[in-house]
Formats: sequence, C-alpha cells, structure tokens
Amino acid sequence: MVEPPAGGDANTCPSAVTLAITPHLDFMLNLTKDELLVLFEWSYRFCETNRLAFSHPSEVVLIDKIASELEWELKEPFDPSYPLMIKEAQRRVLAEYEAKMGRHSWIHDQPLTQT
Repeated sequence: MVEPPAGGDANTCPSAVTLAITPHLDFMLNLTKDELLVLFEWSYRFCETNRLAFSHPSEVVLIDKIASELEWELKEPFDPSYPLMIKEAQRRVLAEYEAKMGRHSWIHDQPLTQT
C-alpha cells in the first residue's frame, strides 16, 4: 500500500514503500511517484514477457538505488553464516509464495541461470 504523507498529493509528493526485512523489523524505502511508475513498468514487463531486461537507463538507476539502500541497511551479508542465511531466506520466501499461489505458477518456468 502506498499513501502520500499527510497533506500531500499522490501525484506530486514522494511516496514510500515499506519492505519487511525480518518479521520483527521493517525498512522504509522512499520512492517518488516517478520511481514507483518506473519500477512497476519494469516488473510488469518482466512478468508479461518472462524476460528480465532493462529498456531505459532509469530502470537501472532505480535498481541501483534500491540495492544501495539495502547495502547500507543490511548487516547479514557480512556475517560468516550469510550463505546459510540466504538459503533459508530463499526457502521461506518461496514457501510463502507457493502457499498462496501454488507450486505450478509462472515463476516455476523461469530459467535459473545465475549461480
């Protein structure tokens, strides 16, 4: 859910997206309306084409902004047990998705080529 700050206008004010980092901690990522539109278009295009690609430099800028903010916030990548942490997190994320969407959705057809 995206809501403008009190007294703001949804078309002109920055919007905020809350991303849950753990069940007990939230991370606030501030995105402008323009950034939300760019992120939506990029992710929607991927879902429709099953092809993860950039079509405009603004999409790269936005992904870099999100990655930079996560890099500042997260401590786990520097923990010696990070490889185990990421595997467990991936398992939980997929299990939660499959509980809602089933085990035979479009995501299961995606090629996994990065290791």
